[in-house]
Amino acid sequence: MKKTMVKKMATLTVLGLTAFGLVACGNSKKSSDGLTKVKDAGKLTVATASGYAPYEFIDMKTDPKKIIGVDMAFSQKLADKLGVKLDVKDMQFSSILGSVTGGKVDMAIAGMTETEERAKSVDFSDPYVVNENVTVVRAGDEDKWTKQSDFESLKMVVQKATTQEAVVKDYYKPKQMVSLDTVPEMMMNLKENKVDATVIEASVAKSIIAKDSSFAIAKYELPKKYRYVNTAIAVEKGNKTLLAEINKMVKECKDNGDFDKWFEKYDKIAAESGN
Repeated sequence: MKKTMVKKMATLTVLGLTAFGLVACGNSKKSSDGLTKVKDAGKLTVATASGYAPYEFIDMKTDPKKIIGVDMAFSQKLADKLGVKLDVKDMQFSSILGSVTGGKVDMAIAGMTETEERAKSVDFSDPYVVNENVTVVRAGDEDKWTKQSDFESLKMVVQKATTQEAVVKDYYKPKQMVSLDTVPEMMMNLKENKVDATVIEASVAKSIIAKDSSFAIAKYELPKKYRYVNTAIAVEKGNKTLLAEINKMVKECKDNGDFDKWFEKYDKIAAESGN
């Protein structure tokens, strides 16, 4: 009787371990084969944060309003290549990484800088643009502050959860730092003299200044450590198959000049539409 019970318990243990192994393998496949998930769903779900021209902004000429920009053009081209629809989820920038790690979206593209800290929770594509951080001030203040210590007495505004927020906090160390959700909010605060300066990517700064001459780029340049940034696309950790397709498309669009064309196109549209 005892031998029979031992055999039954051993059999149940083996079955339990086998089932656990199948579940584990299933979860591994889920994270690594994101491409199949996209194709099965028939759509590529993308997280972004509008209000960041020329990367992504709302086209006010369309009804219903549509998000356009460099990142959206890339996403649409990728979706077309995969033979699926593009589904764009617009959200606050501070919510984007969580939407990726939580499996709510397939990828995040929002003029996002790749950092070591972010890479702990998501995987990044190859950079699709190397940009630089610049300090934006009110027109007429371009020469007002000439060294880092000058900024320590200022009140600066930044976009929440961005690398620019870290730059201002770690390098400029202003008297006061205000963190807001969107770039338009930031620029309104600067325009209304509520703050003295901000730090944003050069392409975004130039887009803003092209349509509003009340802003200017400060002549003081950040050190290289804080100045140059790699802009990349984020996917769920271990999502190798989708990441491979993204990297192929990044290379193709860099090699054929698509990114350069898109930046030129959407800079112009943003300036004309007041975004």
